[in-house]
Amino acid sequence: MRSIEAPSMPDLVTGLSRAVLQTAFERSPVGVGVCDEDGRFLAVNSALTSMLSRRREEIVGRPFLTFVHPEQRSASLAGYFRSVVAAASASPPATEHAELRCLSGDGSVVWLSVTWTITEPDQAGEQYGIVHLHDVTDRRYAGAHVGA
Repeated sequence: MRSIEAPSMPDLVTGLSRAVLQTAFERSPVGVGVCDEDGRFLAVNSALTSMLSRRREEIVGRPFLTFVHPEQRSASLAGYFRSVVAAASASPPATEHAELRCLSGDGSVVWLSVTWTITEPDQAGEQYGIVHLHDVTDRRYAGAHVGA
């Protein structure tokens, strides 16, 4: 009996059409952003623009920290850099998680559950930060009012 090996992740992705990958990114129910080595957004999906109440053009090219409440920027940077250090040490892709207050387009605060993952180097040696965001504002405010 011949064993069948499961395809590796790159083989699976390579086998998917651009349209499928675009749908997986753009129609994701969570905010997804791709950042360069300086933490600037290179790409964002519709869910992320909706969470931040901003147009794509207002986000792409700007650092993620731009949207984090000033009081929480150091926590955001610390998590991001732990991911970078782990990725540089050739560990498995490092993931960091935090809940951060972010500022929406109208100046209101939105609580986002943020997960950062640093990619492995591509063929050119470039690495990217992938950020996944979930809006947890309602849960945070409901928790603040429990027992009040």
